[in-house]
Amino acid sequence: MKKRATLLIINLEKIYTMDMVNKHPLVFQHAFIAIHHERILAVGCGSWREYADKDTRILDGRGHIAVPGFIEVEAQLSTASKRDGLRRQLEEGMAYMRNGTLTLACRGGGAAALREQPCFEILDANPACIPVMYPYASLFQKNKKRLCRFCISAAGNYAIQDQLCAAQLMGMAEVYDAWTLLQALTVWPARALDRGELGHIQRNAQADILLFAHTDIHALFHTLGNRYLAQVIKKGIRVFPDILVS
Repeated sequence: MKKRATLLIINLEKIYTMDMVNKHPLVFQHAFIAIHHERILAVGCGSWREYADKDTRILDGRGHIAVPGFIEVEAQLSTASKRDGLRRQLEEGMAYMRNGTLTLACRGGGAAALREQPCFEILDANPACIPVMYPYASLFQKNKKRLCRFCISAAGNYAIQDQLCAAQLMGMAEVYDAWTLLQALTVWPARALDRGELGHIQRNAQADILLFAHTDIHALFHTLGNRYLAQVIKKGIRVFPDILVS
């Protein structure tokens, strides 16, 4: 029996899959994403009706783009063993989520009690092989080495749970182009953490998806802040809904 979608996002202006075809980004236009529970069932253009049934929830993504959920390879979370540590870790994780970061890697993996909450995922992992860039600390340093592959982290001397703003600062300063910045928030961190199911929008990938009210990623990285973040979907569940209800 063919699987049907539990959630369908239709009429999306663009879907950035993070795959490459002939060295060019694979981007679907006027497309849909079909999700079956935690996994992506299908991505593409054309008719989406074959994936829908009476129980499918449908979001109209008209005027929005879709990108994978962001991944922070050096998340800064309070120590869970300290007083109020669990509450503070939850607040910090929610702050990351509201800025589009859905996967947090940190030493120790965070409090065990937070593993069942649906809004973000904490990993006990350290990034390997791929350099980490800290825009808040290094953006205005002179003679910076230009990297061809890296992960963007919001870590620094002060706790700022906002990778998106860090990347936007680099975009507005024309340090890197929008496609490179998006890779540094998604597919490259996924590779560094050896999590192949993350960082892409493709069949069988984990359904961690962000919808932005933009026409393309150039606009995303040349405006400051998260006010255009309309939907956050973590493992197929809408955890930060706005107005796209159908």
